[in-house]
Amino acid sequence: MTGDRAQMTAFKKRQKSFFIFCKFLFICSLIFLIAYGCSKKVRPSSSPGHPKPYKIGKKWYKPLPHSEGFRQRGKASWYGKKFHGRKTASGEIYNMHAMTAAHKTLPLGTYVRVHNLENNRKIEVKINDRGPFIRGRIIDLSYKAAKKIGIVGPGTAKVEIVALGSVSYQKTKKETERSYVPGDYYTGNFTFQVGAFANRENAVKLKQKLDQKYKNAHIVPYTSGYETFYRVRVGKFSSLEEAMEHENILIKDGLCRFTLYRWVFRLRLIIKIQQISLIGFDIADKIVRKVVFLDRDGVINRDSPNYIKSWTEFDFLPGSIEAIKTLTNNGFTTIVITNQSAINRNMMPIEELDYIHNMMKKAVRSQGGEIKDIFFCPHMPEDDCDCRKPKPGLIFSAQKTYEIDLSISTMVGDTVRDIECARKAGCGYTVLVKTGNGIKSEKILAKKMIFPDHVAKNLYEAAKWILSRDK
Repeated sequence: MTGDRAQMTAFKKRQKSFFIFCKFLFICSLIFLIAYGCSKKVRPSSSPGHPKPYKIGKKWYKPLPHSEGFRQRGKASWYGKKFHGRKTASGEIYNMHAMTAAHKTLPLGTYVRVHNLENNRKIEVKINDRGPFIRGRIIDLSYKAAKKIGIVGPGTAKVEIVALGSVSYQKTKKETERSYVPGDYYTGNFTFQVGAFANRENAVKLKQKLDQKYKNAHIVPYTSGYETFYRVRVGKFSSLEEAMEHENILIKDGLCRFTLYRWVFRLRLIIKIQQISLIGFDIADKIVRKVVFLDRDGVINRDSPNYIKSWTEFDFLPGSIEAIKTLTNNGFTTIVITNQSAINRNMMPIEELDYIHNMMKKAVRSQGGEIKDIFFCPHMPEDDCDCRKPKPGLIFSAQKTYEIDLSISTMVGDTVRDIECARKAGCGYTVLVKTGNGIKSEKILAKKMIFPDHVAKNLYEAAKWILSRDK
């Protein structure tokens, strides 16, 4: 009897210990699940057609659907040559000499006013990238924007940013005035552009083919000021969400190359949405100019195997200033596209390159010519950037900045990479000059079975050919 009681007591103790262990295990599991559930970041939801949330590290960011009424205070920083020539979140190539900025949540393409609260300077920039992802910082400015607002030296400054919206240009009797409209990119009149033709008959043929399957196929003539293009568009939708649904139908039907446009007729504003994401906008009133892209060393000035590192080493080639003047006086816009790896080779600072380019533009202007802008790549070949020629990044950056129709643009260069760059970018014409490396490059191009549209003795002769072709 006594043995049975002892066994019973031991059994109860073991049973009690087992229940305590199970209870402890249950509590630990519960604590773990609660902790895991609280720490796990769930992807924020987004409405169809609105910008998708994105994740940096362990944090999710949800872009705003519009910029109306947005105001924010915090620290501004800037980013420069390390990112120059790389793609931004908008798809544009980052140009440290353009007035742009990065923001974590504002719609891409929004213009904002940045007020430096420490020196009272104000600037206006376009948001085309995401960042900064450092606590306390609200906006990352391009080098040019940071320089204008006075934060290149200190690195950061306390600022206030106010969203202005997207740009609208209104023509007055004297000039074109720029104004801003609140950035709501998700309602309005949307349509898909599936083609653009210089020949109206080709546009009509495409429209007739689209009429067989789609509603509201139509042709929109557009005059650049020098030539008329016939844009073929299809569909009419009142919201971005509705347009996105029809986009899938176009993709399934094999129409992979198209652009979604939103029109706000009252404000004469056109917003372009590419590859499903909202990445920027074009202004309907802006004139697409006839553009001539010029390489610098060996085309405008004498080249050097040791690089041009100062203004004293810069020497204009005979006739180059006269050539730019001739192009300017005949309605052409000249833009310089140049590789300048001396920057990343630490052979000269960016400030010195800026000085060289400012003096070059000043010298050309004093003779009646005009260089509209200069886009340069500071990287070395091994950096594998998107902007170093023969890659077309610099030309694409210029195209985004000035709304250029590359199909009627010309590239003038003295090297193989100049011609290859223009071909990759889709420039309508290429000219090789025999100055600089031109003679050697002509032989290499012939071996590669690449033939420029024209070979000229120098830039002045190239300009004469461009004018004769234009007439």
